[in-house]
Amino acid sequence: MLGVLSAAPADNAQYERSSSNVYDAARVVTPKEFDTPRLLTLFREFAVAHCGRQKLARLTLAANRKDLINATNVNLPEGNLKGIPGLLRAEPSLLGTSIGQPVVAQLLCFGDEATAIVRRSSDVERYQISGDRDSFKLGAGRTGSTVVGFRLYVAPRNNATGPTPLPDIVHVYVKAEALPALEVAGAARRDLESRIGVMTFLTVRTDPFFFDRDGPRSDVFEIPSPKISIADFLTRPFVDCWPGNGPGDKEGCGLKRSHIGEYGGR
Repeated sequence: MLGVLSAAPADNAQYERSSSNVYDAARVVTPKEFDTPRLLTLFREFAVAHCGRQKLARLTLAANRKDLINATNVNLPEGNLKGIPGLLRAEPSLLGTSIGQPVVAQLLCFGDEATAIVRRSSDVERYQISGDRDSFKLGAGRTGSTVVGFRLYVAPRNNATGPTPLPDIVHVYVKAEALPALEVAGAARRDLESRIGVMTFLTVRTDPFFFDRDGPRSDVFEIPSPKISIADFLTRPFVDCWPGNGPGDKEGCGLKRSHIGEYGGR
């Protein structure tokens, strides 16, 4: 079995996060463990342990720390996100320029549907672990919409019994061939929230660069590795959708850009 992943420090790529409906873990494995039969055994064990019990679950494995960092969410330094242009100029690798030829694997489960992707340098293979639908594809037959990743925010457990307990939150990151109409994106967000059972945010882009939304820097399973200029990233529109957060706060969607003059909350 996988064993228990202890809480990792902020600068460690390995982690384990869980809530009642969502589980997410990432770790570095040995070259012996990154053998395909062994990986599939680990993924099947993980699916039995988590994919039926949790509505959304993921396990990311890499052969080294650098590849694991590239395959998981970016942890930006605290500060004003309007500084994104300057940050990109200082660290263009946030747009995936340093991904290289990773050795990484990931299992994603939506309910009983579980799909694994294994990448070794320039070779990518997919395996259906359970169910008959690709869990990385959003919506029935919508091959153009790919779940690039998600982030789970777990509320402090000592707040769970307070007068206004904080909810757990999931932010889902989706790459689409074209941006959906806002009402379509809103319906997709509600569907995800219904399936996951946790307050859900949704960001849809036509590229896989979600670092400025606390997501992954790129899609490590896309070949050739996607590229984008800093200027294009900062001005390219994307769709953000959010749930209502209490009385008088309605759910909604908006068309946004990461440009310094337009970046900000809803």
